[in-house]
This record gives sequence, C-alpha cells and structure tokens, in this order.
Amino acid sequence: MLVIACSQETREREIANEPKTVSSPNEEEMVLIRGKVFNYADSSAISGAIIMLIGSAIGTITDDEGNFLINVPSENPKLAIAVEGFKTEKLVMKSDSVNYIYLIPNTADNMLPND
Repeated sequence: MLVIACSQETREREIANEPKTVSSPNEEEMVLIRGKVFNYADSSAISGAIIMLIGSAIGTITDDEGNFLINVPSENPKLAIAVEGFKTEKLVMKSDSVNYIYLIPNTADNMLPND
C-alpha cells in the first residue's frame, strides 16, 4: 500500500491554484426539461415543433420523433409549443419527468387566436 502525505501548507497552495467557479447572486440553476409532442388527432409524433420558454429567447425544436430537451432557469417553467397547422399551447412543464404534449390540429372551428 502506498501512502502519500503532504503538509497543510502544500495543500493550501494547491487549493489556491485550483480554478474557482463564481456565480452572480441573480444567476439561477438551469433545469433540464424533457418532452415529446404528439398530434392529438392521431397520436403521431410531431417533428419541427418550436418549444420556447415564455418571456425569454430560450428555445429548441422537436426532433424527428417529437422529442425535445431544453435547459431552463426554473423548476416548473411555462413553455409555448407551436407548429404550423396546430393550435399553440402554453403549458407549465415538470422537470422531474417526461412531459407528453398533444397539440390540436387547426380546423375552421378552432382558428381563433388563443392566449
């Protein structure tokens, strides 16, 4: 068994030379949100849906299987999910599980803008 000993002074010098992480008081911890977007009419995955954190420029797009990952600065953020041909949804997402979102296709009956 090999034992290496170092003095307190040596360890203090090592600590002083280690890189330091500095965070501002307003900096929030980022949370990863996972989800999958589906067509409500036929349960098919929707690729190319835009996922945006409301009130920010943070966003992403769903992949070919409707999956998305987005890093956001809060535990349960409100996201807008939009894609041409479907009603836009604004939903609060959970950070501790996969979020399944079903978008309603636009029809003549539901073409009014939603908030």
